[in-house]
Amino acid sequence: MSFHIETPLRKHAIVESVMAMGGKSKFKVPDMPDVVIRLEKELRSHAASVRSFTEIIESNTVIAGELLSIIKSPLYQKRMREEADEITTVHHVVKFLGLKKTFELTMSAAIRCMPQHSDLFRSIIDHSADVAVACAEIATHVHNISMEEAFLFGLFRNGGAIGMSIVLEDRYIAPWHKTLSMPITGLIEEYKTFGARHDYLGVIAARQWGFGETHDEQDIIIAIQEHHNHEEVMHFKNERVRLLVAIGMLAENIVNGINGEVFASEEANSIKNIALEVLCLPDEAVSEIRSNSLSKLIFS
Repeated sequence: MSFHIETPLRKHAIVESVMAMGGKSKFKVPDMPDVVIRLEKELRSHAASVRSFTEIIESNTVIAGELLSIIKSPLYQKRMREEADEITTVHHVVKFLGLKKTFELTMSAAIRCMPQHSDLFRSIIDHSADVAVACAEIATHVHNISMEEAFLFGLFRNGGAIGMSIVLEDRYIAPWHKTLSMPITGLIEEYKTFGARHDYLGVIAARQWGFGETHDEQDIIIAIQEHHNHEEVMHFKNERVRLLVAIGMLAENIVNGINGEVFASEEANSIKNIALEVLCLPDEAVSEIRSNSLSKLIFS
């Protein structure tokens, strides 16, 4: 198998989708709270420390609580037992993860705590949170992708759909659910109906959240853009983008199967098979991933 396809930022297609949603002034995702903005500034300064990070996060009790909920979830239990003593405070989290990874997970916590715009908005957020958990579980079996990176990708992956749900409101309910059950046909109909694609709009959503500055984050941005590109993923030149896209494809299939809200279409099954081919996971690893994801999604 040869890998030769470049994955540049699809600027023209992204702009087209934004304009179809009414332009930048209309297509917006909810702002990140002040705590995330302060953390980002602190991270870029020379004065960043465990203490300063702890104080900033603890200034928002809701996000601090969600961060602790993430780190205490089954997703992190194995690593915590192996690498650290009991983690009960934000201070422990910062010491355990380090500043950059704490910042990333705080962004994740902030997204999960966003005020509900509609039932559809909350449905997409909840689905993304579940996919993030499955992505992180898959990443433990994949080289060159960290659990935290996979978690972030899973959470941000459908940021464009979040923005579309705000702009289109009830008109986006059926199209969104169709992209879950029929990822190929659903995306085609989404574009024909609205002149926009949520995978391309996801780049704008991530940028609006202040994500995508570092080299590793750029890979996640491109993976968000390409997360429906099942036809070419096996030939992506960038290995990290290739693996992230495949991880997301498999994670969504696993989550849909666990939740039982989406029927297993031939399209969805074909994409699952492509993901498995890219990831080269043995059958026993796939079974373990499904089992662990099931327990984590039920008990987290």
